[in-house]
Amino acid sequence: MANVSRREFLRLSALTAAASVAVACGQPPAPQPAEPVSAAQPTSAPEPSGGEPAAEARFAEAPGLAEQVASGALPPIEERLPVDPRVIPVVEEIGQYGGVWHRCAVGPGDAGIINSRLSYEALVRWNDDGSGVLPNVCKSFEINDDATEFVFFLREGMKWSDGEPFTADDIMFYFVDDLSNTDRNPTFPKRYRDPMNDENMVCEKLDDYSFKATFQSPYGLFIQMLAGPGALDWTVRPRHYLEQFHPTYADAAELDAKIKAANFTNWWELYGNRADWQNPEIPHIWPWLPTRVPPDVPVVCERNPYYWKVDPEGNQLPYIDAVHFDIVENADLLNMKAVAGEIDCQ
Repeated sequence: MANVSRREFLRLSALTAAASVAVACGQPPAPQPAEPVSAAQPTSAPEPSGGEPAAEARFAEAPGLAEQVASGALPPIEERLPVDPRVIPVVEEIGQYGGVWHRCAVGPGDAGIINSRLSYEALVRWNDDGSGVLPNVCKSFEINDDATEFVFFLREGMKWSDGEPFTADDIMFYFVDDLSNTDRNPTFPKRYRDPMNDENMVCEKLDDYSFKATFQSPYGLFIQMLAGPGALDWTVRPRHYLEQFHPTYADAAELDAKIKAANFTNWWELYGNRADWQNPEIPHIWPWLPTRVPPDVPVVCERNPYYWKVDPEGNQLPYIDAVHFDIVENADLLNMKAVAGEIDCQ
């Protein structure tokens, strides 16, 4: 069975803290009232909450988004949020909208932390002190008594950044057409294999907003593994966008033309390129969306109008309008920028 090393535990704890700071505009998160699921106690995990907004309360949004709603460019916020948005608690005060977060990246690829650190939108995520795992993209999950079956419940009405629904079809697309495809992955990842007999996990759709993962043997650390950076791909594969680059769904002649036009030799190279965070056309569920990518500098990530988290008063997150990454060649140059006051928070 897989083990979590102390180094990995501390690293994931730091990752969780950084992501929480990013979304809540620098305010320390309040203790979660829900008990996290730990490795020693596989059980049902309810949705943690910072206090759900009252059912009759109106949601609020950034002024720039409100202007787009008024002009007809965006639907109302009530139509952009899921039925049960995740509520992020605050400690000192509710944040205010606006501003740009200035950061640095050591090399173009380092700006990819917009996925793993600043967003960290896994199905589940480590809680604030790293002592357990809580629901995130999924609103809840259930584990059977012997930790061989894991059922995940998604958020009804949750949307990708282009307004398309995020459903179990996206999860199954990733599992069947990406993770289990031998062109994409010649070797099925060890973390998704049975800890005793090495058989691949089974994943099945239950309905539009739930799915089940099954192993033949107990996998007590499966939920903890899903909270790690190696499992972020479950939530970054929008089927409605990526199927145009996949031979199971795309017209063969059209796909071949796209492969040649992009100077690739096979479909999985094109698919991988289009699934990469540096493709500004791919929809996401992150708080900020890459709109200017390397080699352009600065790298710019702007507010996602369909982001699915709110504060306890119903204000849609994030508070910060955009994140800008300057690109430097090494850590020494990054430190010089920090000393010069050119970095807000790193």
